[in-house]
Amino acid sequence: MTGPNLPLEDVLHELIGTEAEASYAVLMKWRRRYPQHSNALADFFAIWGVEDFKAEVRGGIAERPPAAAAKEYALEEMRRRGRIPPMDNVEPLEAFDRLVLTAIDQLGGQGHSVNITAKVAEMTGTCVLPAPILVSVSSLEKRALVWSRFARRRTGLDRNGTQYFTIALAGGRALGKSDVLKPRKRRVVTPAPAFDTCVILREMILSEPKPSYDAVIRWCGRYPQYSEHLASFFVTWAVQCIRGGEPQQLIVLEDEERLEGGFEFPGADDHALKILRRQGRLMPPPRIKSLEPFDRLVLSAVYELRGEGQLSDINDKVTRATRVRVLPVSTSVSLSRLEKLGLVAPSYAVRETYFKITIGGKCALAKTRCRLEPEVKT
Repeated sequence: MTGPNLPLEDVLHELIGTEAEASYAVLMKWRRRYPQHSNALADFFAIWGVEDFKAEVRGGIAERPPAAAAKEYALEEMRRRGRIPPMDNVEPLEAFDRLVLTAIDQLGGQGHSVNITAKVAEMTGTCVLPAPILVSVSSLEKRALVWSRFARRRTGLDRNGTQYFTIALAGGRALGKSDVLKPRKRRVVTPAPAFDTCVILREMILSEPKPSYDAVIRWCGRYPQYSEHLASFFVTWAVQCIRGGEPQQLIVLEDEERLEGGFEFPGADDHALKILRRQGRLMPPPRIKSLEPFDRLVLSAVYELRGEGQLSDINDKVTRATRVRVLPVSTSVSLSRLEKLGLVAPSYAVRETYFKITIGGKCALAKTRCRLEPEVKT
């Protein structure tokens, strides 16, 4: 059979009933299956991906799985944007169209022009010609109340094969049916255990009130192995903030860019990346290739203290390494720079702050060299 031309609403209901995570592989699978809805599916997955992690942080809604809450939010957001009709939207039907739609519903997806005509004739007790049936079915399909598929034949003159019609979700609402609103049940494949970025993103959402380029540098610096994924997440998050009128500091918009829009249409993430490139904000940011000698000494001290170092401990270690009295303020400024680069991360206890080296810090420590003698800052 050829691919069905389902309305977007039906596609999304099928999707949320079968998929458990908003991964790139799942998105591409559905875009290949329904290329006519490619851009709308990309928007749906973008909303779902952002809300999925927010829902996990909130611990779910009314004890429902976070993924389910995120999918429902994404579906309602698509309704709010007018991409799919509202749940209370009921298409008016002429009497004959209602008869045809009822016949299609009763035939359970196996209705074609011949048996639909026969079913309407049976319901009315009169002889019905095929022509008005075909006109009515065509009108119902244009209004997204039914959808069709072609079953190919190995023989016969009709190259397309027989066209079968199935009632859509909007068609079920038009008939006043509630059971048709349930997505078709399919076996849901349980995803593999979440990879590290799920934990990272949860921690990031708790730490960052809004997307900013400083936050991108910091988190990509902490986890360079996930820099592409993290940068993409920040861009999607910023786009969603712009669409929702929420504050964000990642994409700095000039007046002309605000007027021209571009964030309400498919491909908004690509549009955002073009603006960021014009502003010199590379996504993801380039990896650290060099460090100031003093910063590298401080980073090395943090590493050697294995996450147990406070400012005074780190300062003492740097002083011993350089054999020169180092002021605590110099070490504090260096730690602040390293934190902004994502190379160290603070952890807070009661009235105490400890610093630990990140994965990015370890990589930077291994790849950079410094000269100690004349350039030590005190």
